Amino acid sequence: MAKNKTLTIYNSDRYFNIDTKDRDKISEHIKVTRLNEDEVERDLDIIKNKSTRYKLKDDKSYILFNERYNNDRLIEKVCNHGGEVTYYTESVVPYYVLKQLSNSNNSSVVYKMRESFTNREIDNIALSFMGTKVIIDISVVLPNVNPYEVLRNLHPIKTNVDEVHLTFPRLKEIEPGQERFYKFDGEGYELLAKYKVDFAERVRVSLSVWKMYIYILTSKHDHEEVTEQIDKLRAEKKVRFKGGNRG
Repeated sequence: MAKNKTLTIYNSDRYFNIDTKDRDKISEHIKVTRLNEDEVERDLDIIKNKSTRYKLKDDKSYILFNERYNNDRLIEKVCNHGGEVTYYTESVVPYYVLKQLSNSNNSSVVYKMRESFTNREIDNIALSFMGTKVIIDISVVLPNVNPYEVLRNLHPIKTNVDEVHLTFPRLKEIEPGQERFYKFDGEGYELLAKYKVDFAERVRVSLSVWKMYIYILTSKHDHEEVTEQIDKLRAEKKVRFKGGNRG
């Protein structure tokens, strides 16, 4: 199945490739685990049995996790009858799972960022990219994570990634040297919005050349401030905006 067109190589259309995604909405997706897999399968069987002629799908979003012992039958049903499917892995995606994901018109694979990708992982990402959306999830704690080191680590998989998701976890405690980056919000230490967008800007041009979108995952606590910083940056750069997942 052909993938939808994203950015062009070298981003010749000159689109601005930073936006936000709602972290809270993602957390509402159905996480398929050993605890609920029987219930999920029963619901999907109801969808499946409504038609033997057409492949019906529900309107739900599912998250699957790459485990040592995957439930192959359930993965097939989720891919065939789930509205949206996201597959998380910290290693590689088995070929039979990729085959099922490629049969879905709204699927994605999320790879956790690592210091270096093995040849096996690089090949697996390239294979995933042929049939589904590929996302790299990067957790950023400043000043520990260097944006230029991130670019170096992404280089072996350039042009085989659709999206980079930047998450900025709230810290329970901060160390000396982190004071200027974080503010205490009553529950923990949240990275200031300007530094979230600044980090994205430092990798933006290179990822644009590699046709990757950058999404900063936000919540109700920081969405407005991050959006304002992104709009300010886009106005300064005088580039167009394409797509959008705000709100």
